Amino acid sequence: MELKCPEVTAHLTGAPVIAVGNANQIKKDSIFAVIFASISIFALLLYSFRNIKSLVYIGISIIFGWLFAMAGISIINSQLSIIVIGISSVFIGIAVNYPLHLIAHVNHRKNIKESLKEIIPPLIVGNITTVGAFLCLIPLKSTALRDLGLFGAFMLIGTILFVVIFLPQIIGDKTTNLKEKILLPYLDSIKFENKKWVLWSLVIITVPMMYFSTHTKFDAEMQNINFMTDEQKQDFNELQATISNGLNTIYLVSEDSTLNGALEKCERNQKLLKHQDLNSNLNINSIANFYPSISEQKDRINAWNEFIIKNYSLINIKFKDELRKNGFNEEAFSKYFQITDNKYQVGNVDFSKLLGEISKQHICEFNDKYYVVDKVNVPYKDTEDIKSLIKEHVNNISCFDVKSMNNAISQTLSDEFDYIGLSCGFIVFIFLWLSLGRIELSIMAFLPMAISWIWILGIMGITGIQFNIVNVILATFIFGQGDDYTIFMTEGLIDEHAYRKKLLNSYKNSIIMSALIMFLGIGCLIFTEHPALRSLAEVTIVGMFVVVITAY
Repeated sequence: MELKCPEVTAHLTGAPVIAVGNANQIKKDSIFAVIFASISIFALLLYSFRNIKSLVYIGISIIFGWLFAMAGISIINSQLSIIVIGISSVFIGIAVNYPLHLIAHVNHRKNIKESLKEIIPPLIVGNITTVGAFLCLIPLKSTALRDLGLFGAFMLIGTILFVVIFLPQIIGDKTTNLKEKILLPYLDSIKFENKKWVLWSLVIITVPMMYFSTHTKFDAEMQNINFMTDEQKQDFNELQATISNGLNTIYLVSEDSTLNGALEKCERNQKLLKHQDLNSNLNINSIANFYPSISEQKDRINAWNEFIIKNYSLINIKFKDELRKNGFNEEAFSKYFQITDNKYQVGNVDFSKLLGEISKQHICEFNDKYYVVDKVNVPYKDTEDIKSLIKEHVNNISCFDVKSMNNAISQTLSDEFDYIGLSCGFIVFIFLWLSLGRIELSIMAFLPMAISWIWILGIMGITGIQFNIVNVILATFIFGQGDDYTIFMTEGLIDEHAYRKKLLNSYKNSIIMSALIMFLGIGCLIFTEHPALRSLAEVTIVGMFVVVITAY
């Protein structure tokens, strides 16, 4: 069109255009992230272990865990949410800890049997508590989160089984000649556990973090995690302004176990609104005007019959006389006389077939219930007042607009997020208590996790980073990572105190390596342009930094 009419400029906007732009940007960013993460993680592992065999051992452990998860979840579900596959790098980041810790520890001890005795207890404890954290997602309402919890739990179970049962058979004593490069030797040499100023610094910093943690918010606005170019944003805003014409849409929902019942309630609600003299302020777009309930059909038929009886002589007898006087043939109006003479009955008519797409916009069926939706256009400034009036005068009706719906989604996410945090914390603490056997050791191991969570929320509150429906998935993941790190540090301290075994440096080094892998694997998304992917990186960078600091 622009070629034929140079003076005309065409702009495309709307959901399909934005969806295509999102898909293209995610594809572009994902390719960059995968290439960058693969190269950098491979270089890190090669630098650390200086041996291809160690990388192969880690790789086959992860592959086994992934296949175990696919097989396990296929027994329970016939389908799998695509978001689970898309975020599988998160599970890999946790699962890689198990072969990583074992191989790193074998390199320190040089004896596979002795290494297994020392490394298996913290591996098993860390695995069970992390699996328990993922299983906390199963009772949630979101199908994607339930799939995520199941897949994560199965993958970690599969990986730990391979690492504990099969990997020692493969390794044997083959690593005795391997030399592991200590990452960040300065951190490795500092004895944080012997510095009192570290404890007081934690206490001092945690107090304001507790205050700022209450300022963390959920962003339920989908537009904020969609990718749009500046031109698309401008076109979309102009389209919205043109369509809305300064008006906001309020949705009125009538529900019932039958479609006829929902339509009757919808009609009753309209009459109540008119009776209360609210209709003068409301522009109601209702399907009930075109899709009458059975009772409304009866009322309309009775009104028609009364009209015909009252005016029969005028619309029939006198009309025929006038036809003859003016030279018309009565047969030419036979269809008219069929309408006036017909005796109408309530019929079982499927109006949805007549109305087509219009009915789909106003009527839906879900969980054996029918919902009829009316739309009311009102000025933005009057939205809350009119919603209050509707709720005051009309009983048993759901009344909301997009803003209040987003607030409800945000509140649901907040409630489920609180549930995830509390349930994860409870499961981890109880199992730590059962595993370590002493309440004071359990508190010591659990305290860094609790402090790290306060810090994470506090930093997000200070920097303005918000949770959304994408990055909230990482909450369980970060908790699981912090869980593993603090368990390993606690086990190392217990062994050094009780048996004088120098294991802490080995654990510290593998923790640093695990954290760096996650920084590279997910943190690289900070350089992407898609808001949803970038939000994953923001939460990962903050979370991993904090859990490593508190664990150390």
